[in-house]
Amino acid sequence: MNLSFPLTSLQVHAIEEGRTGDVRFEVDLNATLPQAPGYPGSAQDTAHITIAKSRWEQQLAQLGPSAAFEMAVPYPLGDPERDEVGWTLREAQRLLTMGEIPASILQIRRALEWVRENAGWDNPGRKVPSQCSQTERWWRIQDALYGQTCGALHNDAVTRDFAYDRAEAETLLAMTAALLRNVRTAA
Repeated sequence: MNLSFPLTSLQVHAIEEGRTGDVRFEVDLNATLPQAPGYPGSAQDTAHITIAKSRWEQQLAQLGPSAAFEMAVPYPLGDPERDEVGWTLREAQRLLTMGEIPASILQIRRALEWVRENAGWDNPGRKVPSQCSQTERWWRIQDALYGQTCGALHNDAVTRDFAYDRAEAETLLAMTAALLRNVRTAA
């Protein structure tokens, strides 16, 4: 019998933070066998597993960019509007994990469109930045993010040579999620 326990990116990052050498796992097993006499029969055991530092690091190197960062997308449960924008950001995260950077940025842009329409922040127009109110400054932040995501999707004279890497897409995703949290508190 073969049991697999896939590790999430969050778990891999946590293991790496605490690792000082070899990786050691302790697995508590409690197997229930419905066919055993005196059902429910069960067996308990604790397995200790050690993965050598060199083997673990070799496996990490093979993960490459597939080990994504974990992101909490803030929205209250039961709120259909925020539920939709939350799923949009989760889709952006999934696409980023698959290495689909332009497609991920497209989803981030869709989420920023929702932020733009629902935040209620005031557009400062041509006002000098130092003269902007608090809500006008939030508007400028979301507008800058929105403008940055648009470059990944257009092919005009200005944006034709724009190229985004994984780190930039991760930054746009994290910043958009943070703005969504602020819309929640500002709404």
